[in-house]
Amino acid sequence: MALIFAGLWFVLLAIKDYLSAIRFVQLPLHSTLETIGGLSAIWIAAVLFHHKEDDADICFWVGNGFACKGILDIFHAVCMPGESFIFLNSTANLSAALLFSLIWLPRHVIKRYALEQRWLTVGVIIISISVGFRAVLFPEGVPHIIHLYNNQFTLVSITMNNIAAILFLTSIPRWVTLYHQSGHRYYLLFLSVCFLFGTSEVIFQYSDLWDGIWWSWHIIQLAAHIITLMYLFHKYKMLNNEVYYIRWNQEQPEQLT
Repeated sequence: MALIFAGLWFVLLAIKDYLSAIRFVQLPLHSTLETIGGLSAIWIAAVLFHHKEDDADICFWVGNGFACKGILDIFHAVCMPGESFIFLNSTANLSAALLFSLIWLPRHVIKRYALEQRWLTVGVIIISISVGFRAVLFPEGVPHIIHLYNNQFTLVSITMNNIAAILFLTSIPRWVTLYHQSGHRYYLLFLSVCFLFGTSEVIFQYSDLWDGIWWSWHIIQLAAHIITLMYLFHKYKMLNNEVYYIRWNQEQPEQLT
């Protein structure tokens, strides 16, 4: 897996100049990608919230991260390029990174407040929706921040995305530890998601609106969502087959009698 990650970085560095020369202005396509990503993230969150195994406390934080990012990404998808456009994207990434990074909390602390988790989720959802509506309906209320890169990106947004990158990437050692302790393969999935999200945040600062690098980090984030959905679908299919097999075995003795 380390070789795959290193290969991705090598490819991005090799084609960086080529991507920066590409300019493809396509707002409907961007909105479609963000909407697909947002809906996928919300669906993933819903699945993780119903996770009932002994590590439900860990999946809880990841689920909240996906939920927050999904909601804000959908609001970002309906925005026209401007202050709110950049603000919602940066806020979605940073919020998800903060929630993902909470897996570093000691598990006994998380379990101690298990009853309050549902209220935290409600709070995350309400705040995300409120921020989204505020930014979309009242864009003049978004804080005016210093412009960089020919009025495309901002100093604050770049800082927010860099912090998000650090939080995502520094979560990777924790996923490695959890995987070695439990052997759950979906920890490797979350590790990959953190790497892909972190990579997209790193290259954000080198992109310009609508250029090839800008599209590349959108595709990387969408890939993280799709990979997670494919894994969850595979797990669901396996569980469905197991249930069918159990029921079939239970029905066989009844038919023989």
